[in-house]
Amino acid sequence: MWVLMMHFSSVGALGHTDSVSAYGAFLRFWLATGGSAVGFFFVLSGFILTHSYHQRLHDNTAGQRQHFWRARFARIYPTYLLALCLTTASALTLGQLGVQPWSSCTLSQCGGSWLLSLVPLQSWFADSQIQQLWNAPGWSIATEAFFYALFPWLLRPIMALTRRFGWWSLGMIWLLQNLLFFALSIYTAQASPELQAGLAWWPERLPLLRLPEFAMGISVWTLYNAQHTRTTSSTLQTWQALALIGALTLIWYLPAPASTSVLHIPLSGKAYLLAAPLFAALIYWLASAERQPHQPLTRLLSAPTLVTLGQASFALYIIHWFGLQSLFIAFLHQGPPPVWASYLTVAVLVVISVALHLGFERPLQKRLMR
Repeated sequence: MWVLMMHFSSVGALGHTDSVSAYGAFLRFWLATGGSAVGFFFVLSGFILTHSYHQRLHDNTAGQRQHFWRARFARIYPTYLLALCLTTASALTLGQLGVQPWSSCTLSQCGGSWLLSLVPLQSWFADSQIQQLWNAPGWSIATEAFFYALFPWLLRPIMALTRRFGWWSLGMIWLLQNLLFFALSIYTAQASPELQAGLAWWPERLPLLRLPEFAMGISVWTLYNAQHTRTTSSTLQTWQALALIGALTLIWYLPAPASTSVLHIPLSGKAYLLAAPLFAALIYWLASAERQPHQPLTRLLSAPTLVTLGQASFALYIIHWFGLQSLFIAFLHQGPPPVWASYLTVAVLVVISVALHLGFERPLQKRLMR
């Protein structure tokens, strides 16, 4: 939902961000940082897959790997493909109405980018036309597909590293990510201006650079699994959560300094480079709290409605670009869509995502796995 609202806000669908009101500040600050939620998702993905498959991939045989990949395909790809078809239809409609860049698309110019989205491989290309043209949020699924391909071989080494070094392993993985980011930034700075414009997408979206966040998820599950007999008081857990949220909030407030400063590289990527270890700690905290059924947050997040919304969250994430484009089609000749229409669209998308999960995702997943 955070990513969805950020996308709606960034194109002016939720009102003006330059307002001095509290709502303007909400749009300008809290929603503008929504892209960092993808980093949280990458860490969470590594955590959940390790929880589900650390025993099933114990020997990493060909049969075990094929079952894992088939299960991932059945869970992700049908809805991804449906969303790609929907956003293709809405994008072509916008093109017929004269909206760039789709209005100037030809089969030879845009067909290749569509095929890369179909595979999906679009996040490997430092080109906004390739990554954003059809279903913009789909780049993260292309990145996840890379994680899935490597997961059977990453699982045991990262778990072994974590058992040996404990929480220090998170620091090692985080340092590796920042070193990769520095190396890419130095390479980008030496490139031609034309190439720099394309490479600007890579620090956030190159799958190799986001892999350490997925690895952190594997590591933090290993730490979580090792402390399964420990309990923490509800009061202490509350203070721990407040400290983590406070630290994340401070990161968002850190300004990105001028490009001449040595701090420019890490702080310009703060939404994922600095936040990733805190996301890992927050996921660890949430998982640990789940072991205490009387903890208030545990009871809240275990509510059937929230569990269903969580299960439908992938459908919401991957179809919301179609909803946003449809909104602009409906109000194309009236300027930016009214705020009420945007919030209504968000509500409708939530309902559609639940229906998709229950009536499309789940039945098709079971059928494909048979």
